[in-house]
Amino acid sequence: MSQPEETPKVEPPGAGYPGAMLGALPSGSHAWRRVASGTLEALASVEVDRAGRVWVGGAAGSLLRSEDGARTFARVATAPRQGVSGLWSDGQRRLVVCAGGEIAASDDDGATWAPTSCRGKYNDNLRERGGVLMATNIRSRVLTSTDGGVRWKSLDTGWRRYLYSVAGNGAGTLCAGSDEAVVLSRDGGASWRVVRLRHRQYMRGAHALPSGEVVLVGDEGKVHLGDASGRFTAAHLEKRLCLYSVWGAGNTLFAVGHQDYALAIRHSGDRGLTWRAEPVDDDAGARQLLAVNGLPDGTVVAVGDRGGIWVRR
Repeated sequence: MSQPEETPKVEPPGAGYPGAMLGALPSGSHAWRRVASGTLEALASVEVDRAGRVWVGGAAGSLLRSEDGARTFARVATAPRQGVSGLWSDGQRRLVVCAGGEIAASDDDGATWAPTSCRGKYNDNLRERGGVLMATNIRSRVLTSTDGGVRWKSLDTGWRRYLYSVAGNGAGTLCAGSDEAVVLSRDGGASWRVVRLRHRQYMRGAHALPSGEVVLVGDEGKVHLGDASGRFTAAHLEKRLCLYSVWGAGNTLFAVGHQDYALAIRHSGDRGLTWRAEPVDDDAGARQLLAVNGLPDGTVVAVGDRGGIWVRR
């Protein structure tokens, strides 16, 4: 079992990244447009499948899908339980969802559901990267599947607090964030390193880059960057900023959440070294963004409460 390491020194903004600055930059001008969802339930997960379709999961179990690049969405199925915290589609007819703490699968686009070998009622954070499905459970384990959710491995991270986020790059790197530590593996979960955080902060979103670098975001505008060698640098973007999800492609990252319960989007064009706020308004009363993902053509989709779907092209 891995042992917790000493708390890494939390460097001031820019330390360890010559010429760069970790912090908030002036607002950008890219437009985010709200797209009709047909529901007012909170939308907490968004995924892009292998066919380029966009899937969105809701708090009441609704599964929405777009087949035209996130221009329009329609409800196509209902998860077996409420509270969808993650979903994945193979681009054909297989769906895997984590809903109500249980992981279930469908081979007919959600018309019928069956439990997977990943039993238990306290699973969370279903994600996919490079053909590897990932989730967490209440025992602080990371769960992985490489066969579309048929069989699952339960990996002991050596940490004993709840994991709020998980990410991987499909090439061996796995990371997960809790309220006091980040756990990191470079060998597909065979061994883990536990990096304690200096202050208690909930790491609610995680993303792993192909290079092995990882980005975790959370409460109080905290961003933790782990380089390819595993060295972590922490930054505080802004006060009263809570970030729930982070996604990226290439050097570009988007993090979403709320600031004083107003919609918040932060964008980085240099792998998290610098960030800027992007304006996003809502006249339907939405107060927070809960998940973000993107399409191969550069379109980015963010979802949130009150049935909110926002798209940036």
